[in-house]
Amino acid sequence: MNESNAEVAGAHPESDADFPVQLFVELPQRYERSQLLLRILVMILLSALHQPFGGISCGLYFVLPVVAAVLISQRGGSQFIATDSGWMRAALEWIMGLFAYLMLVTDRVPLDAPKRSVHLKIRPSGTPTVGTALVRFFTSLPHVLVLSVLGMLSVLIWVVAALSVLLTESYPPTLQRFQRNLLAWAARFFVYHCSLIEDYPPFSLYEERPAPQLPANGQ
Repeated sequence: MNESNAEVAGAHPESDADFPVQLFVELPQRYERSQLLLRILVMILLSALHQPFGGISCGLYFVLPVVAAVLISQRGGSQFIATDSGWMRAALEWIMGLFAYLMLVTDRVPLDAPKRSVHLKIRPSGTPTVGTALVRFFTSLPHVLVLSVLGMLSVLIWVVAALSVLLTESYPPTLQRFQRNLLAWAARFFVYHCSLIEDYPPFSLYEERPAPQLPANGQ
């Protein structure tokens, strides 16, 4: 396994460093050409299943608020936060890990939890209701629009990064930083979209900062 260095993707400058969602990313020192080929095959497979990258994101947009609303209707808002935030965080962490792999941020498929390169830390907050969970279909739309535009730029960066990995097994840190911080923005959006936090995500491609220690369980 490649050596890697851990960073917090999407950590804001100190004024907003306390946002309740952080994405910890272990960056590879080099990328393997064989993983690039495997990544392309995974993307082809997802496309064959009618679930390319955009399709997964679109599915999450519609599914997450409904799942949250159903669970809240059964348990109540406080119990939803206490009971369901753990497994929902773990599920989102795996999804972010898959996105990170496809976006050429990391270089391993996120199969084995202890060895994953992406770790999601959340401080759940608020007392959501069925109504507030469903309203997020509308309050999240501005983020969907901006992320869609940035996603088109991300595709162009992916092509450049893939060529660079093929030739040098690395790619420019500036491009890697953009992909990593875009992933962090998506993580904040999805956590808000499924009612795990009350804070509205800011519109910003945050700069990263070193992570002194990865969280043990993400909570």
